[in-house]
Amino acid sequence: MTWLAAVLLLLVPAGDGFGEATASADQIGTDRIRIELEVRIEGAGSVVAHVIEPGGRQETVSLADRGGGEFGAVLESRQVDLVVVFEVLGEEPRQSDPLRLTELGVDRETLGMVPPLVDLAEEDDDDTSQWGWLGLGLGAAALSLLAVWVLAGGGDSPSGDGVAEAEAELDLEP
Repeated sequence: MTWLAAVLLLLVPAGDGFGEATASADQIGTDRIRIELEVRIEGAGSVVAHVIEPGGRQETVSLADRGGGEFGAVLESRQVDLVVVFEVLGEEPRQSDPLRLTELGVDRETLGMVPPLVDLAEEDDDDTSQWGWLGLGLGAAALSLLAVWVLAGGGDSPSGDGVAEAEAELDLEP
């Protein structure tokens, strides 16, 4: 039962007029992967997939009719999270929504991607670290004020004996 739920989660609707789309990938080299694309489209004659590297080149791949409204192809690519757009050719051409390989079910590790940065940022989300930075800032500000006070002459007494001068002002006897 759990395998059925996992398969259903991996089936992604590709857009209006398109059925479920899936992708799987296997690593075949240090920086190369083999990708199998599948999409379900009822009543389509010819289907292609536009495979796009983000910020890079685009490759158009013809999908073979596998019967029962299923179309698929196998291709090789660099180890990158490609964008795939399925397109039906013919009298009523239409395109699917753009989908990334990770959205189609390809594992991030197969693509050589590190875990999401959100997981790493949660470790530093500690309220006590903010107090530490505040204390460090206040300490630096206090040292700066002390330096200004000393440089401005606030630390020098005209008689040279600051204690005797303070006692004289307060009328204290030594």
